[in-house]
Amino acid sequence: MWERSELKADAKVDLKGFYWLSFVVCLIAGILGGATSGASSSVSFLTTSGDSVFSETSNVFSPLLATILGVVFLFAFVFAVLFTAFVTNPVSVGKCRFFVHMNADERDIATLFSAFRKGSYISVVKTMILTDLFIFLWSLLFIIPGIVKSYSYRMVPYILTENPNLHYKEALEISRDMTKGVKFDMFILDLSFIGWYLLGAMAFGIGTLFVSPYVEATWAQLYLRLRERINYNTIPA
Repeated sequence: MWERSELKADAKVDLKGFYWLSFVVCLIAGILGGATSGASSSVSFLTTSGDSVFSETSNVFSPLLATILGVVFLFAFVFAVLFTAFVTNPVSVGKCRFFVHMNADERDIATLFSAFRKGSYISVVKTMILTDLFIFLWSLLFIIPGIVKSYSYRMVPYILTENPNLHYKEALEISRDMTKGVKFDMFILDLSFIGWYLLGAMAFGIGTLFVSPYVEATWAQLYLRLRERINYNTIPA
């Protein structure tokens, strides 16, 4: 069994002397991952603005404006989904790979984009899309099942860092095996960083960026522990 204190201590060792490189990796991944939030914000703004426009326009133009806003919303939504599937998710896998490889003293910022390599990119995209889809479908059954499944499949991107061509069913099954019986402990691990995030939020939210390398390094350590726990034999990529 693993201890949170041990995970965090080992994470600090990995980050020693390489914190700023790790920070840049998290920053780039955050920027690319933030595009979907930006699209959502734009949609929200347009929708809110549309309400005020409708109140100030005659009924003759309301259907036209509603159609325009509907088309804008549709394009924004499609863009957000495609960007997440083909850019954000592969970058997330690359970020996980970077922090997993830190434990082996391999630190290269190019690792962030390793999932885009020919021969493994489509497989990574497919597995991550299906993982997100399954979590979403479970979330429709109420919030709690979705949260449970999100922890059950939390190790999928880490598994793909070492075997990107693994069939999605195998990746999901391995993640379920790794997280069996420890999902609540993983939840507590997430909660243990709240203090750091609150402290970072005091600096207009910017401070939370500086916590990311520590969090990512800790979760990479957890993956390594869970991998040993089920004696999972990886195929280096």
